[in-house]
Amino acid sequence: MIQELPLASHDYQKKYASKSLIQYLLSFILNVFYGYDDNNAYYYQCSICSQVLIDQENVSSSIQGVCNHENCEWVVGIEANHNEEGFMFNECQNCQDIIAVMTIEKNNNHSYKSVVTAPTCTEKGYTTHTCQCGDTYIDSYVEALGHDIIIDERVEATCTETGLTEGEHCSRCDYKVAQEVIPAKGHKESAV
Repeated sequence: MIQELPLASHDYQKKYASKSLIQYLLSFILNVFYGYDDNNAYYYQCSICSQVLIDQENVSSSIQGVCNHENCEWVVGIEANHNEEGFMFNECQNCQDIIAVMTIEKNNNHSYKSVVTAPTCTEKGYTTHTCQCGDTYIDSYVEALGHDIIIDERVEATCTETGLTEGEHCSRCDYKVAQEVIPAKGHKESAV
């Protein structure tokens, strides 16, 4: 719903901020607070059209004359999500008056970011989808790859050198069947 504010002279009055969440957020986004009296934030608002001043310099210029608001632009104050409404306002680029404020309805659509977990030799791969609201789901499962086995050749022992049994290892992970040492055969004496 758009609330249009009338074009008129302003009668600015000092107001104190309420504790409502939307006014609290608006005040910080728009920088409308001018100070604090006994820890209560105050700002200036027109008693005729409810316009809120954006900065202190705006007080004298807005009171002295009426701007025709010919150069206005819609600005998003807070994006809506599926938990809360947001708002946008139409701001005059000449005098910084807020001409209209519009509520942006909650968005019931999720916006997911996807993270792919690659499969390993022993674990399936999958994609995790997570929305900023915390909703999550997993899909696109991919079977585990299985080991990529490389055979480690047997090395025969000699009279003076040790050997190794056959072993194996995976080229993608730390899986292995270790080779065992075969003792050297030593020299055999022959009968003359």
